[in-house]
Amino acid sequence: MMQYCPHCGGSHPRGTRCKCQPRKRRPTSGDATRAEREPWRRRYGEAEYQRERQRTMERQRGLCKRCARVCARKVGDRWMCADYGGEIHHEDALCDGGGHGRLALLCKSCHAILDARRRRAR
Repeated sequence: MMQYCPHCGGSHPRGTRCKCQPRKRRPTSGDATRAEREPWRRRYGEAEYQRERQRTMERQRGLCKRCARVCARKVGDRWMCADYGGEIHHEDALCDGGGHGRLALLCKSCHAILDARRRRAR
Protein backbone atom coordinates (compact mmCIF):
# COMPACT_ATOMS: atom_id res chain seq x y z
CA MET A 1 0.00 0.00 0.00
CA MET A 2 1.35 3.42 -0.95
CA GLN A 3 1.05 6.63 1.06
CA TYR A 4 0.76 10.21 -0.25
CA CYS A 5 3.45 12.70 0.85
CA PRO A 6 1.94 16.16 1.56
CA HIS A 7 5.36 17.81 1.24
CA CYS A 8 6.48 16.77 -2.25
CA GLY A 9 3.27 15.31 -3.67
CA GLY A 10 4.88 11.96 -4.39
CA SER A 11 4.06 8.57 -2.94
CA HIS A 12 6.06 6.08 -0.91
CA PRO A 13 5.40 2.71 0.77
CA ARG A 14 3.30 3.05 3.92
CA GLY A 15 5.40 2.87 7.07
CA THR A 16 8.52 4.32 5.44
CA ARG A 17 9.80 7.88 5.26
CA CYS A 18 9.52 9.76 1.97
CA LYS A 19 12.82 10.59 0.27
CA CYS A 20 12.06 14.30 0.50
CA GLN A 21 12.06 14.14 4.32
CA PRO A 22 15.39 14.49 6.11
CA ARG A 23 16.55 11.81 8.49
CA LYS A 24 16.23 12.45 12.20
CA ARG A 25 19.40 13.74 13.78
CA ARG A 26 21.31 11.94 16.51
CA PRO A 27 21.06 13.40 20.03
CA THR A 28 24.00 15.55 21.11
CA SER A 29 25.43 16.26 24.55
CA GLY A 30 23.72 19.67 24.48
CA ASP A 31 20.29 18.01 24.30
CA ALA A 32 20.70 16.68 27.83
CA THR A 33 21.12 20.17 29.28
CA ARG A 34 18.52 21.92 27.11
CA ALA A 35 15.82 21.71 29.80
CA GLU A 36 18.12 23.54 32.21
CA ARG A 37 19.01 26.25 29.67
CA GLU A 38 15.45 26.74 28.40
CA PRO A 39 12.98 25.91 31.20
CA TRP A 40 10.16 27.75 29.40
CA ARG A 41 9.95 24.93 26.81
CA ARG A 42 8.12 22.75 29.35
CA ARG A 43 5.12 25.06 29.02
CA TYR A 44 4.34 23.68 25.55
CA GLY A 45 3.03 20.50 27.19
CA GLU A 46 0.51 22.32 29.41
CA ALA A 47 -3.20 21.62 28.93
CA GLU A 48 -3.83 25.38 28.80
CA TYR A 49 -1.54 25.69 25.76
CA GLN A 50 -3.24 22.77 23.98
CA ARG A 51 -6.70 24.33 24.57
CA GLU A 52 -5.62 27.80 23.41
CA ARG A 53 -3.90 26.27 20.38
CA GLN A 54 -7.12 24.54 19.29
CA ARG A 55 -9.16 27.71 19.92
CA THR A 56 -6.74 29.75 17.81
CA MET A 57 -6.92 27.37 14.86
CA GLU A 58 -10.73 27.24 15.15
CA ARG A 59 -10.99 31.05 15.33
CA GLN A 60 -8.79 31.48 12.24
CA ARG A 61 -10.45 28.54 10.44
CA GLY A 62 -7.02 27.09 9.57
CA LEU A 63 -5.79 30.17 7.69
CA CYS A 64 -2.54 32.05 8.23
CA LYS A 65 -3.15 35.31 10.05
CA ARG A 66 -0.80 37.29 7.77
CA CYS A 67 -1.21 35.83 4.26
CA ALA A 68 -4.46 33.78 4.54
CA ARG A 69 -2.77 30.60 3.25
CA VAL A 70 -4.39 27.34 4.38
CA CYS A 71 -2.05 25.91 7.00
CA ALA A 72 -4.28 23.70 9.18
CA ARG A 73 -7.15 21.25 8.65
CA LYS A 74 -9.83 19.92 10.92
CA VAL A 75 -9.52 16.16 11.34
CA GLY A 76 -12.49 14.82 13.26
CA ASP A 77 -13.00 17.29 16.10
CA ARG A 78 -9.36 18.48 16.32
CA TRP A 79 -7.39 20.94 14.22
CA MET A 80 -4.05 19.67 12.88
CA CYS A 81 -1.30 21.87 11.45
CA ALA A 82 1.74 19.57 11.46
CA ASP A 83 1.28 18.20 7.92
CA TYR A 84 -0.07 21.43 6.47
CA GLY A 85 2.77 23.85 7.17
CA GLY A 86 1.12 25.74 10.03
CA GLU A 87 2.84 26.89 13.20
CA ILE A 88 1.49 28.52 16.34
CA HIS A 89 3.07 31.89 17.09
CA HIS A 90 3.17 33.39 20.57
CA GLU A 91 2.65 37.17 20.27
CA ASP A 92 4.39 37.44 23.65
CA ALA A 93 7.23 34.90 23.41
CA LEU A 94 7.51 32.35 26.22
CA CYS A 95 11.27 32.88 26.41
CA ASP A 96 10.60 36.56 27.14
CA GLY A 97 8.16 35.77 29.94
CA GLY A 98 4.97 35.76 27.85
CA GLY A 99 2.06 33.41 28.18
CA HIS A 100 -0.41 31.44 26.09
CA GLY A 101 -2.99 34.24 25.97
CA ARG A 102 -2.13 35.73 22.57
CA LEU A 103 -1.55 33.03 19.96
CA ALA A 104 -1.75 33.23 16.16
CA LEU A 105 -1.72 30.54 13.47
CA LEU A 106 0.90 31.35 10.83
CA CYS A 107 2.36 29.52 7.84
CA LYS A 108 6.03 28.55 8.11
CA SER A 109 7.30 31.46 6.00
CA CYS A 110 5.33 34.14 7.90
CA HIS A 111 6.37 32.61 11.23
CA ALA A 112 10.03 32.62 10.17
CA ILE A 113 9.80 36.31 9.25
CA LEU A 114 8.26 37.30 12.59
CA ASP A 115 10.61 35.09 14.58
CA ALA A 116 13.69 36.51 12.82
CA ARG A 117 12.43 40.04 13.49
CA ARG A 118 11.96 39.22 17.20
CA ARG A 119 15.43 37.67 17.45
CA ARG A 120 17.07 40.73 15.82
CA ALA A 121 15.34 43.05 18.28
CA ARG A 122 16.92 41.27 21.25
